Amino acid sequence: MNVVSEGFPDYFQKKGVDTSNWSFFPNGFDKEFIGADSQANAIPSSVKIVFYAGNIGSSQGLELVVPETAKKLGNDFLFRIVGDGGKRKFLEERVAALDLDNIELLPPVGREQLVQYYLQADILFLHLIDVPAFKRVLPSKIFEYAVLDKPIVAGLSGYSAQFIVDNIGHTSLFKPGDVNGCVTTIQNAVGYRVDHERSRRFVERYSRERIMERMADHVLSIASSKFSLSKV
Repeated sequence: MNVVSEGFPDYFQKKGVDTSNWSFFPNGFDKEFIGADSQANAIPSSVKIVFYAGNIGSSQGLELVVPETAKKLGNDFLFRIVGDGGKRKFLEERVAALDLDNIELLPPVGREQLVQYYLQADILFLHLIDVPAFKRVLPSKIFEYAVLDKPIVAGLSGYSAQFIVDNIGHTSLFKPGDVNGCVTTIQNAVGYRVDHERSRRFVERYSRERIMERMADHVLSIASSKFSLSKV
């Protein structure tokens, strides 16, 4: 059994499941993000772009935190949100109700355009609502963000928050749903210095190609062990 988050085995152990032989191989990131110059398409401006790309659904809870955060931050910051989902309409309605002009909602785009948006951003944003199920997951978005050498602001809890603390130096966390905490964390992320050596180690470990190599080695070692035992 393989899991994409090390937050899962503990849950199943408590249910009486033996997880001693489980393996952990996360989603990782695609090669398109490796080597991208994080400053190549940066737009010099006093307005800082806070960027999110992905699903806009109940799990992300963007409508619960982004509009009020944008209102408190004011026009020194622009939230650029690319994506679609079940809560996009609610987010649009909240933006309109607060009469905000520092939130830009864009439709999903192709991978090449997405990379350009990433490179134009000053801060990368991620949020999951605080419910027990999400304390065990590891969002694949974390891996894309981490290799771009941009400050990351994340509203996460549980295993994903601990993974970030242990592996990604240029991430600042706030409690999910905490608007004031989000505001402060974004303000503090401006000018955050990225540890490029730590980023390099992350890339070496979590590229999807490298993960597949390790997973293949793991499967072959199991197959070899089973074959040897069958001959005894």
